[in-house]
Amino acid sequence: QTDGVSMGSPLGVTMANFYMTALENKILESSTDVKPHTYCRYVDDCFIVTDNIQSLEELKNSFERNSVLKFTSELGLQNKINFLDVHIEAKDNNYETSVYQKPTNAGIYLHANSE
Repeated sequence: QTDGVSMGSPLGVTMANFYMTALENKILESSTDVKPHTYCRYVDDCFIVTDNIQSLEELKNSFERNSVLKFTSELGLQNKINFLDVHIEAKDNNYETSVYQKPTNAGIYLHANSE
């Protein structure tokens, strides 16, 4: 790795939060064109709700123009989407959430006292 903080570094999450906060402030507070209805972030994973796909693409492009990062997007289907370990469903101007487990989850864990 030639740029940024190495993965697993104790400062990695803190630096990612600083970077993303500065980027958010620059984009979301200065942009009058695209304002998301909902914007939530955990480290560098963002959950964004906009009026339409075009608005989402404009917001994504604005983030990329103002940073060294490349962003990916995933669209929900039938008002449902999985974000991190949460299944989110939009219903009647509210969000209903439940735990999401990837289909590849085998449910295998290590015992806390294992070596």
